[in-house]
Amino acid sequence: MRFKHILILTVVACLLASVAMAHPPGKMFAFYSAGEEVLKIKIDHGVGNVESHYIDKIKIYVNDKLVKEKTYDKQTDTARLTDDIPLKGVNKGDTIKIYASCNKFGSKTLEIVMK
Repeated sequence: MRFKHILILTVVACLLASVAMAHPPGKMFAFYSAGEEVLKIKIDHGVGNVESHYIDKIKIYVNDKLVKEKTYDKQTDTARLTDDIPLKGVNKGDTIKIYASCNKFGSKTLEIVMK
């Protein structure tokens, strides 16, 4: 009976540790270059291994319409994901919403209005 309790506690501790290591994306930065028609994105997300814990998906909405979706199988480096995403037809007054998710846990959204 004692062995069973120890085994259960060990499994629970391991599960809690893996959840504690996972975290959502951090600060997000984005700049739209109208001349290049490119959305430049930087998402802070500190990780130990870019191939096992990373930003796995970015969705881009313009005026609440999904216009781009990218998936990743690793992060740019251990501190962040950066990407330049071609994005045509963005006009003054448009709202760009960037949604980013972590392959382990959580997501974050950034919204910018074109001026």
